[in-house]
Amino acid sequence: MKCFIRLCIIAVFLSLIPTMTYAANWEKIDSSRKADWFFDTDSIRYELKHDDLTNQDVPDTTKITYWEKAVISDKVLEDAKKNAHKTHKILATKYGLRIITLSLPNRTFTVHESIQYTSHWIVLFHDTKESSGRIVPGTRREKRYNVIREYARTHHDQLVKNAYGN
Repeated sequence: MKCFIRLCIIAVFLSLIPTMTYAANWEKIDSSRKADWFFDTDSIRYELKHDDLTNQDVPDTTKITYWEKAVISDKVLEDAKKNAHKTHKILATKYGLRIITLSLPNRTFTVHESIQYTSHWIVLFHDTKESSGRIVPGTRREKRYNVIREYARTHHDQLVKNAYGN
């Protein structure tokens, strides 16, 4: 009976806690022995551009912005700890989050924000300095570019809706 009462109290307590956190929907876009990469399907969107004819903001279907998550494998973290005496570094980053904009016609990417976390989601590094680069053929970046471009093509309406913040 005491166990039942405790469970009821815990259930009531948990129901009173507000659910303020946003749960992203991560879809895998690439994988290697070092890391897995994902993008958030709930927030991927087209950028907006101003249309002078209508005097309104309209989706720019040539620019796609999304959150990308990298998850470093446990094996890589273990190897880094074992070799720390050789490199004088300990790899502590388990997760990396970046917000990226792809320019489809230019085949470029711009990283707007980058955050690195430990395995307990403690921030190790946070950078808001923008950096850009080209999508080089035959690279992992091109593979991820192609996956995002295809996702945008097949989920066009959702990216338009997300562009307006709906």
